[in-house]
Amino acid sequence: MSSPKSLVGSRHTQCTWLALSTSPGRYTAHDLARIISDVIERSIPAERIDADTFLDAVLGDPTQFPYEAEAMRAITDRCSSHDFIGNPNVLTWLLGRSPVTFAQFVAREHDAHRHGPSPAGPPM
Repeated sequence: MSSPKSLVGSRHTQCTWLALSTSPGRYTAHDLARIISDVIERSIPAERIDADTFLDAVLGDPTQFPYEAEAMRAITDRCSSHDFIGNPNVLTWLLGRSPVTFAQFVAREHDAHRHGPSPAGPPM
């Protein structure tokens, strides 16, 4: 999932947008895994990891971080039971151009990882 981006110094100051919910297309985790698999030419499975397994991996002992653990469980519960619904035009309006597709993003990042980034790089 993309992190929210704040557009400081613009008419969108103090607004946050979840890029995945405003990008072109509606994707399931399986769709995203298939796109990544197609680009890197290797099978990438989509697997659900429950919040506690994730917390153990990231925090070690979640009992040492009770607020963070509870927040992660709440976010996981919410995201697992609801779609991310957004207007695909929003990202175009914010960028002032058409956004890249998820497949284009994965291909660009995979290519940069293999060969190093290009000097100018394509737009985000």
